[in-house]
Amino acid sequence: MQKNNLHQIILNDGIGILPTDTLYGISGRALSVNVVERIKKIKKRSGKPFIILVSSINDLEKFGSKPDDHVIEI
Repeated sequence: MQKNNLHQIILNDGIGILPTDTLYGISGRALSVNVVERIKKIKKRSGKPFIILVSSINDLEKFGSKPDDHVIEI
């Protein structure tokens, strides 16, 4: 699958399988409750949190979080 196709799938609340350096990961929009619930079901995971990758420290606000005062953006 080409990168652009996967990008469109994820933007449309789809789920993608992506290779990482050591394994394949399930990827989707973390801000979509539907996507997160689907991934939880696929992985049979209820209580353990997921890793969320953000492009900027400012993106943390989208998830209701903010860094402590001592955290500095590099």
